Amino acid sequence: MNSKILKNTIEILKAMDVNGETMEQLIRDLGMEDQMLRQLVMKSDVDTLDQLIKEKKELDGDEIQVYCIEEYNIQQVDLLYKGAEYRVEVKNWDGDSMCIVSDLVTGTEIHCADPLFDELTDCVMNGVLAK
Repeated sequence: MNSKILKNTIEILKAMDVNGETMEQLIRDLGMEDQMLRQLVMKSDVDTLDQLIKEKKELDGDEIQVYCIEEYNIQQVDLLYKGAEYRVEVKNWDGDSMCIVSDLVTGTEIHCADPLFDELTDCVMNGVLAK
């Protein structure tokens, strides 16, 4: 691109006092959102990216909060996941275990064929619990 045109464009944007939302819309309208995301991610340090991912999960309500764990060989975890409250109970006996997942607001049990069942039990069983 011609450097004079680029300089003029930058000056115009500065004079307009363009904010982040407007710049994001410009990038999106130019069809460069994926490319810009990749470039910015690749230039960022891992600690910054980790912090941004944590912030994104908190904003999306994906943070898992443990309220109660392990009592009488029953692991019971109440958690907030994707904005909803669930209870996962893991019952262990003689080397076997059984999971029960329920929606705390409606009281309904989540069926084991539901992908949400696997997501929630995997989080609990693999210890992927973020406070």
